[in-house]
Amino acid sequence: MFVRSRHIVAMLVLGAAFAVSSNAEAAHRRLKISYAPQLKVLSLKWSGKIDRPMARQLGNALNRYQGRADKLVLTLASGGGRVSEAKKVIALLRRFKQRHALETRVSPGRVCGSMCVPIFLQGQVRRAAPASLWLFHEISRHDEKTNKTIRLLPKKTARMFKDYFVPAGVSRFWLKGVAAQIKGNDIWLTGAQLIAQRSNIITAQMPDLKRRKIYQRRRSASHRIIISVAADKPKHRRRSLNLQPASGTLRGSLWPRRSQHVQANRAPDHGARLAGQPELNSKNRRGL
Repeated sequence: MFVRSRHIVAMLVLGAAFAVSSNAEAAHRRLKISYAPQLKVLSLKWSGKIDRPMARQLGNALNRYQGRADKLVLTLASGGGRVSEAKKVIALLRRFKQRHALETRVSPGRVCGSMCVPIFLQGQVRRAAPASLWLFHEISRHDEKTNKTIRLLPKKTARMFKDYFVPAGVSRFWLKGVAAQIKGNDIWLTGAQLIAQRSNIITAQMPDLKRRKIYQRRRSASHRIIISVAADKPKHRRRSLNLQPASGTLRGSLWPRRSQHVQANRAPDHGARLAGQPELNSKNRRGL
């Protein structure tokens, strides 16, 4: 009972995250590219609906790194999309893995649903987290204006299982049970359930723990601010400010103003000067 409740809570949390993320899928429909030249590994991350321009961007990335990448790691985060676009992506991946290694991934807290699953199944290594969320349902036809489901297509669904699930080594026993349940229904499963049911959709487990990125604000090496003026211009003054970060006080030393110099040098003996001030020569006296 406790295990079942824990799965229900996990699915509710992940389902809420999917509801929020699916609204912004169109805005985040893009491909992120990174390449490790030492390992010759090309990493691609797709986030958003399976739709144009996914196949075009994927093909451009594969052509760009052709001959340099020996392995492709494709990370997916999508609730599904168009069957036609998914078929184009699958065709590109199948050509690539004829000569190179292909690994597909779904990170913890991410969704792979509907037509995202056949793309994920193209990986020779299929790595996913137990805390990932998966959606299975029949292929359907949608209204272009309202995006509402208007027709279910069970024959195309059976063909999809035959063309993409069976060749990937998905359990036929598990597939038969899912095919019976998805008739008119959406089935949500966690990665942990797929592993426990021995579906063979996930072949390698990814940890649910993910390191958080902590950024530190950059601070200047010194808080000292110096305002200086050329010494050969007596009419200007020089000021030094020191800002102490600990106490937050502002300290400064200001040379005596011009009037103080005049009063000091008008003393009767003309030799008197203020303590701590340099003796003025004849040139400086004429400047005053």
